[in-house]
Amino acid sequence: MSVAAALPEPGPIPGPDQVDDIDALASRLDAATYEERLAWIRSLNGAQMTRLFQRCAGRPLTLDDLLRGDDGPVVCEGKNGLAMFNRFAKIFARVDGTYVGYNRNGFVQRVFAGDGHFVAYDATRSTDGAPGEIVIDYRVIPVRTHDSFPTLRRNDRPIGPMLVFAWMYDLLRRVSEDVFIGDSFRRLPGGAPFILVRPPTP
Repeated sequence: MSVAAALPEPGPIPGPDQVDDIDALASRLDAATYEERLAWIRSLNGAQMTRLFQRCAGRPLTLDDLLRGDDGPVVCEGKNGLAMFNRFAKIFARVDGTYVGYNRNGFVQRVFAGDGHFVAYDATRSTDGAPGEIVIDYRVIPVRTHDSFPTLRRNDRPIGPMLVFAWMYDLLRRVSEDVFIGDSFRRLPGGAPFILVRPPTP
């Protein structure tokens, strides 16, 4: 039985398949603590993330929204839909007017795949995605990156980086004020949905 638009509070945040109205889910997420939102994203599986991505089409998000109008960096903890090695973070910043970032992974993933540097931009600048979405583009390596980021390295290096990040881009949509849902697209088979939570305003 699905939860109606008015969700009971307090209580556990419902799963995305339990709500008829994404706005109601967003309100519940906005009312939760950061720790509750983090636990919630980590409870989701790949199928739930895929359906949530589909349901969040048309919920506008801009990079200024994501960085709260600041230059960052902003650390968004994440989980992807893979069975293993599915916890990570995407770090975003604005450098010389360009939005850049990288993936902070565990030791095994970093040794195999590298840091996955990217350039991010609103989808209105691209044929990838739709207005209101953010493109996270691993096909473009930043000219400069944030001073706190790892050293820039290309994503098409053999073998690991090429298999994970080369020829790939993500599309990111808004779920709530601080929760964002994405999916990966690439020329080679692979990619996975993922979900991010932004930390509260300092």
